[in-house]
Amino acid sequence: WKTFEADRYNKLKLGVRVLANDPYFKAEVETRDEATVLDSLNERGADLKADFFVATDASGVVIARSDRPGGHGEDLAQDPLVAKALEGEEPSTVWKQGERLFHAVALPMQTRGEIKGVLIAGYGLSEGLAHQIRRLTKSETAFLSAGTAGQPTLAASSLGPREAALRGVLRGSTLGAGNGAPFELDLDGERFVAVQAPLETASGAKVGLLVAARSLSAEMEAFRQFR
Repeated sequence: WKTFEADRYNKLKLGVRVLANDPYFKAEVETRDEATVLDSLNERGADLKADFFVATDASGVVIARSDRPGGHGEDLAQDPLVAKALEGEEPSTVWKQGERLFHAVALPMQTRGEIKGVLIAGYGLSEGLAHQIRRLTKSETAFLSAGTAGQPTLAASSLGPREAALRGVLRGSTLGAGNGAPFELDLDGERFVAVQAPLETASGAKVGLLVAARSLSAEMEAFRQFR
């Protein structure tokens, strides 16, 4: 999972760095014209296949964001992802927006060492990604997002019709409870063995979990036939 995350972050950074270093785009950012900047973000988003792009000014205030038309004026200066970029870093992290989770990167846009703004892009932790992880690991995969009072909510999974059963298991549970050891899940009467990995922000705050699970009956089928 860590290797897979690193690959996604690297792809994002390579694509975002081109736009962040484009002098014409930086000139657009300095005009703070939402429509013009949004057009450039949508065009580059299609090239990179990113799920969203956000451009802020030098104080961390949103000029335009492709996922939320009308997001102009939102202050992200205190968000750890943006704050690190405003300091000249290039952070990559899991970013929680509403109930959705993203792999996101933020790069400072600079001219002669002066920061002109921050460019953020992200790939969603989506159902498509969950199925991709399932094909790679032969494990059912679920992404859980931190809800109110730390109770996890299901963001996306490869479980299909068993998602309702997982939501039932999650009711009353606490995000990240347990010591990291494998644990059992009962989903619609079928037993699974699962492991979990934290999804953390740039500041180390836990905003979700990756849960990977395998069916005990499926894994033991060949053994039962042999017996």
